[in-house]
Amino acid sequence: MMGSIVTLNPELGIKMWHFDIASSEDFNDPKSKNRSLILDELRLFAIREFFIGASLFAAAYFGNHKTLAAMCLLGVPVVTIDGIVQRRQAPKADWWVHFALAPVFAGLGVASWRQQ
Repeated sequence: MMGSIVTLNPELGIKMWHFDIASSEDFNDPKSKNRSLILDELRLFAIREFFIGASLFAAAYFGNHKTLAAMCLLGVPVVTIDGIVQRRQAPKADWWVHFALAPVFAGLGVASWRQQ
């Protein structure tokens, strides 16, 4: 869900993550090259999120448990790195939410792998 929202409105993504750049003068200048670069990079991030979610849904929907398991287990480092980056950039924000997803992904991955 976040991927589609940030694709359409990348400024919301910057503000949601509580990065310091959201309040800087350079970011708030519509003609800034840095602002444009940041928003384009966020769009890339959003597309990544969208396709990860769609892939997980497809694997679960079509009943291929091994694929779902592998995707969930490979998602653990993704959410962990996301949490580390957010903690470094915005230590007062909700960075811990990412670390809460890691055991959920790991548990779902292990449970799906054991399915016959």
